[in-house]
Amino acid sequence: MLKEKQRQLLGYAGSVAVMLLATGIRLSLDPILGTGLPFITYFPAIVIVAWFGGVGPSLVGLATSCVLIDVFVISPRGSLAIRGVENQVGFGVYILMGLLMALLSGTMQTARSRAGTGAIARWSRDRAVVGSGPGGIARWFC
Repeated sequence: MLKEKQRQLLGYAGSVAVMLLATGIRLSLDPILGTGLPFITYFPAIVIVAWFGGVGPSLVGLATSCVLIDVFVISPRGSLAIRGVENQVGFGVYILMGLLMALLSGTMQTARSRAGTGAIARWSRDRAVVGSGPGGIARWFC
């Protein structure tokens, strides 16, 4: 139980760390990009968090990145105001895409879990049938 809680905590802390890293990379690209392409480093960051962390950490990462983008990347910097239609629309699209990635990662994890559970059940059933006597192998192949 404790290990599961630690793993979950690591996923959430990791999502914040990945978003901070994405912010650092985006700010280092400022001399090249200026205020253009404010979300360029955050899309891959959300994909990474969604893939490894799942729904909860990717939602936390999305919320964290929204604040970081708003304060450090989008003009006016240092403010929570989002000025300009292009920034507002871009921000909205980013949020929708982040939510979509989070939901898809949840679906993927559920499918992975079901596939693993099904494989274990099939292995157990097949082992029981093969080991159940001379007629067991014949029933297993039929």
